[in-house]
Amino acid sequence: MSAGTRAELLMARRATTSISRTALWFALGLAVMTALMVAFFPSIRSSSAELEDAYSNLPDGLMEAFGVGAEFDLGRYSSFMNAEMLGLVFPIAAGVFAIMQGAATVAREIESGSISLWLSIPTERWQLLLGKIVAVLAGSVLIAGATAAVVGIGSVIVDGDVTLAATLSVFAVLLGYMVATGGIAVACSALANERGRAAAIAAAIVLVCYVAKLIAGFSDTFDWLRYLSLFSAYNSLSALQDGAIPPATAVLYGVGIAGAIFGLISFQRRDIVI
Repeated sequence: MSAGTRAELLMARRATTSISRTALWFALGLAVMTALMVAFFPSIRSSSAELEDAYSNLPDGLMEAFGVGAEFDLGRYSSFMNAEMLGLVFPIAAGVFAIMQGAATVAREIESGSISLWLSIPTERWQLLLGKIVAVLAGSVLIAGATAAVVGIGSVIVDGDVTLAATLSVFAVLLGYMVATGGIAVACSALANERGRAAAIAAAIVLVCYVAKLIAGFSDTFDWLRYLSLFSAYNSLSALQDGAIPPATAVLYGVGIAGAIFGLISFQRRDIVI
């Protein structure tokens, strides 16, 4: 094994160790929150009619913002879990992880000065960055998997309507969202000198996508904005209720992969002064 290969493996292992601790806490936190929602569901189901009347007075655009579809039914486990966890809480929490870790892949190394170690290794830059991207992906798999698993197990406990196929499908959707946001953050990180700036730009892009979908839901005039929003491809409710991966999920993975490739190419060609 060459010195360059050993260095690549060492840096990939270092990145994985660092990210895994954070990913474990995020996965545990989301799993606990999801479990709490599962525990609340039986009491919510028994009084769903009254709660649905309250929700029915909200504008359609606001309903969409909370991940509530036109056929919203609080007495249905899949609809409840999507509204309470997967439609809003998960995108925020998982988005924070993916953006912060993706933004750190390059920018943090430059900011801390450790980039000099990267540049001293006799191997291609993109190979070193790829190791960190894989580490972020592994953390995302853990977080999405833990959340989807609790949703699926909870359905069995409370006699819900989420099947094994639906659990696997929603895992693919949740992971796709994290791949997309993480890919955007990696692309920003490859161009920035500070982790905070890279994270802020990535977060702003994701926020603009969210607002675009929100505006599209409130006004037919701006309905076209939904086609420019990342969140239009994030359809966890469809995955839960249909038991199949929504075709639009491919857009999420496409955005993430494109962002990662852009980051790899940009970092490989970028001039960095130590």
